[in-house]
Amino acid sequence: MRNSLAMLFVVAAAGVASAQPSEAIVIAPAAPPSTSGMWLDFGVSATRIDPGDGQTYRGQYIRFAPQTTIKNGFYLGAEIDIGSFDANQPVAVGSAARGEGSSGTGMSLSTRNSGTLAAAKLVAGLRMMAGSFSGGVELAGGMRYATITGDDSPMSTYTNSAGVFEARGRLDLWLSPHLTVGALAGTDLARRDEVTFGLGVGFHFEAFDHSRY
Repeated sequence: MRNSLAMLFVVAAAGVASAQPSEAIVIAPAAPPSTSGMWLDFGVSATRIDPGDGQTYRGQYIRFAPQTTIKNGFYLGAEIDIGSFDANQPVAVGSAARGEGSSGTGMSLSTRNSGTLAAAKLVAGLRMMAGSFSGGVELAGGMRYATITGDDSPMSTYTNSAGVFEARGRLDLWLSPHLTVGALAGTDLARRDEVTFGLGVGFHFEAFDHSRY
């Protein structure tokens, strides 16, 4: 019985040793770690804009921006902005119009204009990590829609759509591998008097967006 078992073991070992490479068990190398990561950016921003009537308005809007890190800190995304703006516009009133004679030069009054804005943009940026901070630069381009209504004449409205192309910088603090808070500032490259500054919170699906291990 012992001789039979020994003979069987020798035959099995010889069969394994003579097996072709295609018959051997191949252990595949481990897949490299992913370098991508998606996050959602929520924020509020203050802005100074010209909605199309040649005047500058103070505005504020909320921002929602889903982003995806592609590789080595490069990211792409989209952004939706929804907000409002307002300003006091000077109006000259002549003395003659007030029945005080024609020698006066007039006085300055003001009318209050307000409006709403909405924008849809595509975003591309590059970000670098440094400890608990990350900083980056990004470009955002798309379309903005604005409607202006004068408080003295609510029936009179002005609607305008225009392209926007912004250069922005951002700085974020990583409170955890999945949560950031940060600030963003930028200007429109075509209309330099239009600027924006915002604060935001980022929710990251992958730890550090796979930018740090």
